[in-house]
Amino acid sequence: MLKATLLITIILCWGSLYAQEVDLSKIYPRSLRKHPNGLIDHVRIKNNQTIQGYPVSNWLAFDDKGNLIGADLATSIKHLGDTIPKTSRIAIHPDGTLKWVLLSRTTIIQGYHCIGYGAESPVVAFWGNGKIKLAYLNKAITAYNLTSKTGSFAPHRFYDDGKIHSLVISSKQRYQGQEYNADTELYFDKSGKVIKSYRPNWLKRIGMRLLDTIV
Repeated sequence: MLKATLLITIILCWGSLYAQEVDLSKIYPRSLRKHPNGLIDHVRIKNNQTIQGYPVSNWLAFDDKGNLIGADLATSIKHLGDTIPKTSRIAIHPDGTLKWVLLSRTTIIQGYHCIGYGAESPVVAFWGNGKIKLAYLNKAITAYNLTSKTGSFAPHRFYDDGKIHSLVISSKQRYQGQEYNADTELYFDKSGKVIKSYRPNWLKRIGMRLLDTIV
């Protein structure tokens, strides 16, 4: 019984190292954290490596099945024809596709100027098909004849077919017979009909403007 248990343990440990592909001789030992089953949760590595097809550096995160779910990019990668720049931090779906990215610099993705300034950047999230789900832009867009607001506190949300789900308007604007004040976030159905609107209180609006000038 003891021998069988030991054998199973050895097999599981070997399998976990193989699945995670991490060179354990080139990590910062104090950074290593594990899941209860012994697989790596997250770790910092000393050199660039390729893990499950991704060129990675510095920081890695895994789920409890050994799948890479987060990392810093050692080199730039392609995503649906666009370039995600190196040193960006990415999260990964279980199937290996991008879930979201914190861009190391502002980058054009699917035609949108997505804000990026490192690990504290606002997130750019993707649907399972690779299309943008959420982004914060530094160049305004016009959708449904409405002009959007830019900045790290003005989300642009998208449906999985690329249609606009929501945006924050940059100024007082009229749409479908109704006037909306600046900083109002409008949510649309796929036909362009407003299904919800939200405007933060004055104190929150001032705070977001101040923070936007800092970042």
